[in-house]
Amino acid sequence: MVRRTPRGSPELLVAVAVVLLGATLGCRKGGEDSSRPARPKPPAVTVDREKPEQTIFEQLRSGAFQIAGVGGTIEEALTKSRALDIKGDPQLAAALGEFLDALDSVGATLAEHTSEPAEPAKSDPEFAKMDERRLAAISAANDALHELEDASGILDTLSQDPALADQPEVPEILGLLRLGMDDLHEAIRSLGGVVEQAAAS
Repeated sequence: MVRRTPRGSPELLVAVAVVLLGATLGCRKGGEDSSRPARPKPPAVTVDREKPEQTIFEQLRSGAFQIAGVGGTIEEALTKSRALDIKGDPQLAAALGEFLDALDSVGATLAEHTSEPAEPAKSDPEFAKMDERRLAAISAANDALHELEDASGILDTLSQDPALADQPEVPEILGLLRLGMDDLHEAIRSLGGVVEQAAAS
């Protein structure tokens, strides 16, 4: 059983500080899963070893599509998080501010990797440049995934505070973070990459 920490207590702030210092936290399930609306499917990726330029094009197009979707999910999570009612508790407000900063960081990490290519590369230099974009997108998606895992851990810790425990938006936000992580896993695979494990602290 998880012991609830009194609102604004030093224990709560220490727990949040541990997360912010880089403790590797898996996304613990918080709240009930709500029915998710049907999401658009990304473009299919067909690996053609005889036409690598077509494969890279499709990988980058599909990955960018999924990364853009994660950006929308993060924006929704930010909107709900900013609406949380924590008036009168400056310590909790400061801790929640760290969580919001973590979500903003995820969006910033992904911002440059949402543009889909218009067509396959038609020359060796274009191919090399497109492959560099693909590799950069894989790296950014892995970084964002780890940032999102940390952000989810922060909110999971904060949700034990009585001021947040009964607010229905909290499980909704946690659900959005899980959705974002799932989509980042798919984006990395679509890009032809491998999901990296966060480095142990």
